[in-house]
Amino acid sequence: MEQELDLYVLCEHGFSVNIIKKLVKEGYTWKDFKNNSEKAIKLKENKPALLKKISDVIPLVDMSERENTLFQLAHGDLSQNNIKTLIDLKLRYQDIKSLTLDKLGEMLGGNRQSLYNKIKKAYDSIETIKGNVPIFLIESKMYEIIEALAPKQDFTSLELKQTIEETFQESVEMGLVEDFLKKNLNSGLLIDSVNGYRKKYKTIIDFLEEDFLNKDILLFRMEGLTLRKIAEKKNISRQAVSNKERRILSRVDHLEEVIHYKKLFQSYDWNEELFCGLYNEPIDVYRFLNLKLRKGSVSPLSLLDAENNFNETQIELILKDSEAFIDYKGEIRPITKLSIFEDVLFYNAKSLKSDERMVEYYNQYLEDKGLDTNLQVDVISVRGMSERCPFVIRSKSNNYRYYNFEDLDSTQIKKLEALLSLSPGVYSTVKLFCENQEFMEELDIRNEHELHNLYKRFSNVAGVAFNRMPEFTVSNLSKNEFLIKLFHEQAPMSVDEFVIYVEENYGLRANSLHSYIHMFLDEYVHENTIRVEYHDILESEKEFLKELLVNDIYTVDQLNEVGSLIVPEFHDKFLNNMILSKLGFNLKGKYVLRDSFDSIDGYFTEYILKKDYFSRDGLDIYNSSSFNQALYGLEKKLDVIKIEKDLYITKKKLLQAEVPKSLLLDFREKALSSVQRNQFFTLYSLQQAGFSHEAENLGFEDFFYDRVIWTSDDVRTIQLSSGYIFIKKQSEVSLKDFIKYLIKNENFSHINEMNEYTEMFYGISLDLSRVISIVNNSDMYYSQELSKIFINKNTFFEEIY
Repeated sequence: MEQELDLYVLCEHGFSVNIIKKLVKEGYTWKDFKNNSEKAIKLKENKPALLKKISDVIPLVDMSERENTLFQLAHGDLSQNNIKTLIDLKLRYQDIKSLTLDKLGEMLGGNRQSLYNKIKKAYDSIETIKGNVPIFLIESKMYEIIEALAPKQDFTSLELKQTIEETFQESVEMGLVEDFLKKNLNSGLLIDSVNGYRKKYKTIIDFLEEDFLNKDILLFRMEGLTLRKIAEKKNISRQAVSNKERRILSRVDHLEEVIHYKKLFQSYDWNEELFCGLYNEPIDVYRFLNLKLRKGSVSPLSLLDAENNFNETQIELILKDSEAFIDYKGEIRPITKLSIFEDVLFYNAKSLKSDERMVEYYNQYLEDKGLDTNLQVDVISVRGMSERCPFVIRSKSNNYRYYNFEDLDSTQIKKLEALLSLSPGVYSTVKLFCENQEFMEELDIRNEHELHNLYKRFSNVAGVAFNRMPEFTVSNLSKNEFLIKLFHEQAPMSVDEFVIYVEENYGLRANSLHSYIHMFLDEYVHENTIRVEYHDILESEKEFLKELLVNDIYTVDQLNEVGSLIVPEFHDKFLNNMILSKLGFNLKGKYVLRDSFDSIDGYFTEYILKKDYFSRDGLDIYNSSSFNQALYGLEKKLDVIKIEKDLYITKKKLLQAEVPKSLLLDFREKALSSVQRNQFFTLYSLQQAGFSHEAENLGFEDFFYDRVIWTSDDVRTIQLSSGYIFIKKQSEVSLKDFIKYLIKNENFSHINEMNEYTEMFYGISLDLSRVISIVNNSDMYYSQELSKIFINKNTFFEEIY
């Protein structure tokens, strides 16, 4: 049929509408005249002049002109005069789709409803022939969409347009949609809403404004009167009142609020104030629903557990009604003194605080949140809560701070427990703290007292008991037994030298230990020297020990294990400095060391540096904080550099390979000079920014260069399984600081986007489960629904509302 419609373009070249209409009716097509078909030749016999005229015009008409011409509307029975009117208005065929009654009225003046209907009818007819969607089908679909709308369901003109276009897979003029909406606003099918439009439903208020039988009974019930009271007022039976009320309520299922709130109202245990405040409804709506529907039994607080669209004000209404609050973890908690204390602790005690200071923070929190003043606390009650709170880590002088013990992973716990693999004795956690600084930074443990508190919380290592901070005991020795054992190992030795020796090897404070010895073990002190009785060593015993002591160093446990197989009392008899000194050895903490070495540190330093490569190989002599300290010092001086797990290259090998320390120092200096202070960076990010250095041509893996940068005292390091993150600053940093830095500086729409960003710009991959755990235990906020991290909860609310 489209070929026949093309003939109507001839009307634009002087042909009458009636002639073209007749040709179309007789089945002539554009193709007939273009190709001079037999049918066209036959027309020449009867109407040669007409055929010639058509043949002369056809070459002058292009495709676009004949496909869409207003004269095609004649085929839909629009008169030639009406078509000329449209031409005079400078309208094109394509403009008819968006032509509205209002626009036509503006152009011609007056009410043009009749003309508009004729144009629209003709256009729909032609569009149907062309295989397009006619306007009447579009309007029909829009009515269908409106009829399907639920009560209080808003939509916009753009959303309606997009739905229609998706349905018909065809673009629709916005003017057509807007004209439809305006018409149905006037008719009352639609009403305006804050967010666009919604279908008009009859409301409870509409219903209550009507006159109907027994309306007074319903109004009395909404005022709270019982059936009996109303029966007395109306001088009828209680049952009659009940029947009349039931008949009224049985006819109102169609009301907007009844349909909209039915499921919600029947699920939860509402009160008037909460329901009206939460949904911004008048009291009459709640009271009507309360008569019509049976309330549920579930607490409205559970609404916050599911996905919801409540704004911050609505959330606060629900929380207040249930006497609950959302804590720093984003969890709903009942309002108790202890739950509030935990929140106050998290927000105000990231550094050490006293009970007195916490009282101030706590009571100010109540005032800021508008909570009941009966919840106020004093120092005694705060002290009790701090002792029960699972997120308190204590320090000295009854000071404490927030610490999430749940952040410790199994690897960290195993490493902490491994630090307790010590010889029997009494120790101070100051020893473990000072000898494992890098690990303490990783754990965010800030002093020996906190470390002691940490161990008391979770450690269950057999034979280890934690006494008064910061002391602990290995192998259940009493302090006196331990010191007497050391007396026998070290005597004769001055008290001053002895307490310094104990402090260096066991961490016990020298000044306190000095007083303790004079108070409880004075019988071992003679003229300020510790003395004990030793048996004389036999020559055969001396030979036995010489055969046993062939290496430069042993652990006490290692030597005792071998010796006690031959002499059961080996430790007490031979492991003391009086005997060992005769054989050229000394006791040094958990080690027995040849006396040609001044110290354990000196031995380990010499031992490591004489090699090309050094590997710990899991040997006992390397499993100590003394060794860790020596190795740490060598790394910091760039005398050894870690190249992979437990494998180090020494300066000896580097010099053989013509890699001077000066080259590495120059690399480190230039790398650090290319970044600003307080700016996170990685080796990868430096390289991406254009940094390069001749040291990078040595052929080492990136890990090597990371460790060179790590040695600087000007940087702090975050070590991840995928690489190192650095920052030029003096105070300690953690992965939490890096995450916060990223969130503040980049607006990531998804947590995976953040990971993609760190991979692209820093060359590292984040463990997202660890990231989420860190965020959940900070003042940042992770939305599980959006899979997005926000700098704080207020920012989250601002985005979603």
